[in-house]
Amino acid sequence: MTEPMSRIDPPARQPVFNRFPAVLVWLAAAIAAVTAGQLFGPPQAEDWLLRAGAIVTGAQPPRPLGEAAPYILHVFLHGGVLHLLMNLAALAAFGPPVAESFGRGLRGTTGFLVFFFICAAGGAAGQVIAAGGEPGIAVGASSALSGVLAAAGYARGGWGGAARMAAPWLLINIVLAVSAAAFPIPVAWAAHIGGLIAGLLLFPPLLMIFGARSRAGRDVSSPGLD
Repeated sequence: MTEPMSRIDPPARQPVFNRFPAVLVWLAAAIAAVTAGQLFGPPQAEDWLLRAGAIVTGAQPPRPLGEAAPYILHVFLHGGVLHLLMNLAALAAFGPPVAESFGRGLRGTTGFLVFFFICAAGGAAGQVIAAGGEPGIAVGASSALSGVLAAAGYARGGWGGAARMAAPWLLINIVLAVSAAAFPIPVAWAAHIGGLIAGLLLFPPLLMIFGARSRAGRDVSSPGLD
């Protein structure tokens, strides 16, 4: 005997975060937590975090975690709530296809994090090189996210997709670099370019190392010439 249609329970819906790569949730939570401590904690905490993690050019402050730490840790610090929200939105927008390309297991999670932080280090190196010893400070996850943006294009469309995603962002930052010569702008354009280049160069070989495949099922380590 069949039940009346009104009594049939609708199919259970999957929570949205079950479909969202867990590595992005935890990474976003860590970035938000550290930034909250920086922005809303006591002044001593902000001072320690900036000395430990900010990209500082020119005269160097004492580094409690060593000279190399800022190349990674700057992604956990931000210049304000709006800066943080913009970067978290970018992580949500561009991160999923990249994380899915690596896969959801331990190997894939490791691959994504290695890629993310290598892009961060590439961005930090770009900022240091471009500064040329001039004093300055830079924080934020946009260095790494610039590489993630390029990788998202590659994951969706090979080298052609990467070019379509990366070219506008590269052009914007070149314009910012040229404009900064006349009108100083508090945007770390060199970190963006450094992270973008790192993402373009390193996403394909890291996929080979971690053995991931694209959503279409083909080996993304050997993309078509599109």
